[in-house]
Amino acid sequence: MANVYWCSSSPIHSSLRFYEPVKAISLFPPQSLIFKCPAFKDYHKNLYALKFPLDYEVDIMPDGTLSTADYIPEFNNSMWECRDPKTRLYSIRPYTTFIAEKPLEIELFSASTVDDSFNNDNFIVPGRFDIGKWIRPIECAFYAKSHVKKIKIEDGNPFAFIRFLTDEKVTFKQFHANPDIVNLLEQINQARIKTRTIGRPLSFFYDMLARTRYKSYLLKLIKENLL
Repeated sequence: MANVYWCSSSPIHSSLRFYEPVKAISLFPPQSLIFKCPAFKDYHKNLYALKFPLDYEVDIMPDGTLSTADYIPEFNNSMWECRDPKTRLYSIRPYTTFIAEKPLEIELFSASTVDDSFNNDNFIVPGRFDIGKWIRPIECAFYAKSHVKKIKIEDGNPFAFIRFLTDEKVTFKQFHANPDIVNLLEQINQARIKTRTIGRPLSFFYDMLARTRYKSYLLKLIKENLL
């Protein structure tokens, strides 16, 4: 069994709004004939969907920046990041953090089988890293397609798939991110941000965390704060 500890780590949204990942195969009609296909079932092993924790709409302006009249600027700026307006690359900041006690790689990619506005109009920036060797939030970084003029997200709708690269059964264990845990997560995340422009490989960050006691101390606090 692979235990995966998780929490919401957004400074602007209540943890109560976040959803535990759901099996991606559960998004298909339960009586569908596709469940008779062994290749289909093998593909969906340890494949989970991440869901949005709120409703939100923003307009894409001609210069690629984002605008909305529904929220005050302070909230809007804390919710969205225009990473590259020219190429229509954006990030939504509801974060989820996954941590494993032992090495466990995960992959993140678009929820291509979900039929809704967000998944039809945008595509997730894919990636892979080891949640047992490095700790960072999973963010919703995506490109809006060229014809799209509005980005719409809906509470409870999947926005991405994550695959855990293991044959073991994955068990999710949610924890409350108290101030001490939040501080540790921020310290670890700042190490990534400070060196982001240098283009360090993942092995650099894996080694950085391995030579400290941050992870063992963080796991101790996590186990004391399980929900």
